[in-house]
Amino acid sequence: MKRITILITCLIVVSVAGTAAVSFDIETDEADLDINATFDLYAEEKKNLFGTRWSIPDRATIHAVEDTQGQIEDWEHEDGQVELTSNDGPRRNKETISIRYTIPDIVQTWQDRVHRLELELPGFSDRYEQFDEEQTQVRVQTDDPVLGLAPPNNYNYSFDDTEAILAGEGPASFRLSYTDVTATYDHYTAVGDINLTGADRTYPLLWHITGFDPQFTRSFAVIPLSPEQYNQQMDRWSAATYRQGGLIFLRNTSRSQAAQTSLLMHETMHGFNQEKLSWVQLEAGVFDEGTAQYAEYITKQKQNERYGELFGENVTWRGPCENDDGRQCRYWLSPRGGPPETLWNYYEQNLTFMQGWSPVDAGVRDFGYAFSELIIRNYMKDRDPDALHTVYEQMEDFDRVDEDDQYWQRLATLIGDLRPCDRESLDDVRSCTEAINDVEPEVPEEVTIAGGQQANLTFDPVERETVNGTNRTTLPDSTFQERKGFFEQLGDWIVQGFTRLMNLAGEFLS
Repeated sequence: MKRITILITCLIVVSVAGTAAVSFDIETDEADLDINATFDLYAEEKKNLFGTRWSIPDRATIHAVEDTQGQIEDWEHEDGQVELTSNDGPRRNKETISIRYTIPDIVQTWQDRVHRLELELPGFSDRYEQFDEEQTQVRVQTDDPVLGLAPPNNYNYSFDDTEAILAGEGPASFRLSYTDVTATYDHYTAVGDINLTGADRTYPLLWHITGFDPQFTRSFAVIPLSPEQYNQQMDRWSAATYRQGGLIFLRNTSRSQAAQTSLLMHETMHGFNQEKLSWVQLEAGVFDEGTAQYAEYITKQKQNERYGELFGENVTWRGPCENDDGRQCRYWLSPRGGPPETLWNYYEQNLTFMQGWSPVDAGVRDFGYAFSELIIRNYMKDRDPDALHTVYEQMEDFDRVDEDDQYWQRLATLIGDLRPCDRESLDDVRSCTEAINDVEPEVPEEVTIAGGQQANLTFDPVERETVNGTNRTTLPDSTFQERKGFFEQLGDWIVQGFTRLMNLAGEFLS
């Protein structure tokens, strides 16, 4: 196997001379932000007055507006814009404006210790033809040490203790998280009573899959929430949620350590993708969820957990019933995404909704997860275990895209086949998905990270017992959810069938 070296690049933010400059000095004050925005206005011909508009949220309180001549009185703030005219002064080509303001209640907080800031700041973009660059620089001082950062596309960034700095061109939209909780594991910070030993040991798997180590975070903070809290703050249908800036929110329910580990590998993979997918200015569902599902799939395989097939058949086995009454019960995992017919129908009907798919699309959520994973597993089927390393490397030079068709075309250049198992007959579709489901996943055996440290993989396999010649395993949450989901779906089918019969009867009687 190949030995993969991951190089960590140190980012140093510097001011660029000869550019049109915008700077922000920001300080957090509990839930509020104090901001000092400074920007230069230019004119080709000298003049006495400068006028402009500047974006500031309506809820902000403006404390002062100034220029080089002193306090500016001629300004108005409405509809998210400050419209101002500078003080009258000597004729000049340049004027510097400074606005000090506070945005209240913008910092989100969980468990009183983890904080997250999501902010959009204005900047110049193609405003001054005489400048090659229109530089924006942001400096944020936080109450507690910075945990992680999600910068704008093509922005340089760095953070140290309670300060973060970003520099790039144009407006800046970013997320920043910070906490006083110290990292309790090598790769995770546990915010609450939760055991992350299995996930911490398994974390290097993501280095092996991707070929890089994300630089935007010190560690990933895992925040367990009660089911009630989770339902109020996150998507009710999910078991865990990743938020940009290195935060993972976990529905705090009873689950095995193995099930928790595979779930956390899925969410942490979203964090890895954050580093490379900043060029996508929309929902990158297929690649983001596909690779996250792939990481979860490999984790389950390495831990000896059962995993449902993709557009395949039921995975069935027999074992002692859960109530331990001595009887044998039949267990099964339904095919993820449905049987092969589901995939066949998608192609036969020339559907294209996967181009703009997002997990929030409830009607096609399960299909979308399975289809996204199928794309990645189909790509890896006949390639070297480090094939995704090249995919991530190629992303580094991408310009931003903000249209679904642009994203889909870009993804096609990376992955190639975005219609996996699109075949002429249902039998051919079935054979194709069967071949993908039969592949044993591989990852590079060795990865070297910064400083020459070897990243070795360690897993905690689930012990399986043999009952009447059939292997069984302690059922993870996902198995129960699959079974629960099957019965819920069966109930829906019964209700729909009964409703249809009643409608037919009504039409007959009328």
